Amino acid sequence: MDGSSFHSIYAAMNKLLKYGLIALAGVIVIVLAAAGFIAATFDPNAYKPQIIQLVQEKKGRALNLPGDIKLSFFPNLGLELGALSLSEHQSRQEFAAVDEARVSVAVMPLLRKEVVVNEVAVKGLKANLVRFKNGRFNIDDLLSKEEKSEQVKFDIGHVLVENAALTFRDEAKDARYAVSGVSLKTGRIANGVSTPVELAFSLQGNQPRIALVTRLKTRLTIDLDKQQYAVEGLALESKGEAAGIGNLVLKASGDASARPQTGEF
Repeated sequence: MDGSSFHSIYAAMNKLLKYGLIALAGVIVIVLAAAGFIAATFDPNAYKPQIIQLVQEKKGRALNLPGDIKLSFFPNLGLELGALSLSEHQSRQEFAAVDEARVSVAVMPLLRKEVVVNEVAVKGLKANLVRFKNGRFNIDDLLSKEEKSEQVKFDIGHVLVENAALTFRDEAKDARYAVSGVSLKTGRIANGVSTPVELAFSLQGNQPRIALVTRLKTRLTIDLDKQQYAVEGLALESKGEAAGIGNLVLKASGDASARPQTGEF
């Protein structure tokens, strides 16, 4: 092959690469423009009646959505909910409510059947958990799996929970517990990844009588493959009343790991 032929082939390849990159850039611009157009014109609030009806038909619970629903498509697929509440099963009595919630997931991993959640943020969550005398819970219908779902890889960028509250009533033991002022902040949560965790809450109960304010900081590692769980740099402090002891101060620090399947701790 002489020099002129090589030069011609090189020029052709260079031109092909150039126009290929231009075409790719054009496709990206069109996709981004389409996503922007959908985000600007699509109103998910128009589908509130269908969403409410679907929850009623599938779960027998009344969903109330007085707040706005907002969607975002770039750079992540996001869902932002305003105020909402959910009733007890086959009842109008409120089971849970939130003031605001946000969830966003990365788009590209979805094509690989992986769920990479960038953010989970919940404000003002309130929920009522009940264990009936027959041993069943008021959330059994929510936990039941009607259809088999494909297992997905979990990866969460961070979790933020602010001002949450949970009440638990055990009718068989006539016991009542309330967890209030819950705040939770984490880093990335993924299999085998060590993540910082900050947790604070107040706990009150009558069986036994307890009233504690607790704060915790640690690094948490969950390894589902090895079925191993570990905390590092634990700093735990609880103050209040428990087991008949007033002005109680409990402190714990250190590292711990557990393998429930083998009974190791």
